[in-house]
Amino acid sequence: MIDSNGSAAADGAYLAELQALDSQAVPIICRVLGCRPQDICEVEPLKNGYTNQSYIFRVDGEPYVYRHPGAASADIIDRRSEYASQII
Repeated sequence: MIDSNGSAAADGAYLAELQALDSQAVPIICRVLGCRPQDICEVEPLKNGYTNQSYIFRVDGEPYVYRHPGAASADIIDRRSEYASQII
């Protein structure tokens, strides 16, 4: 089903789910990618990891993943080390 914005109706539900999880998710995505909220489409949850809840979405046809850290992840994961590993 396509809504008035041309996006799948499920996008709105999953986008709302992402917003409920992290109210700053959409503003962060828009700031980082230089897009508008209506540019975010095809939002789907990914299988939850041990420490994160992740969503895949598209902006201008490009896929991205938004990861939201779980409540206890700071006790388990060294985010500085994880960041360093990602840029290598």
